[in-house]
Amino acid sequence: MFGDFSATLQKPSGQLLVAAPLADSRALRPFQKLVSLDQRLHSTGECTEAEIYLLTIAQGIPIGSTGKVWKLVRQ
Repeated sequence: MFGDFSATLQKPSGQLLVAAPLADSRALRPFQKLVSLDQRLHSTGECTEAEIYLLTIAQGIPIGSTGKVWKLVRQ
């Protein structure tokens, strides 16, 4: 799992992407978009219970109260 801060600089459009390991560790791994956000993806994290969290911001840098913490849950 990895993320993209924003697909474009003009508007917040973070992306969470995922890739699975391949038998040949030197081969390029195909990846797919897991989720698109209307925020800029600032960071990802994992707690001791293996739960995944996303930290997002509405602006280009973390200022004011625009930040959010999201818990990634299986649907």
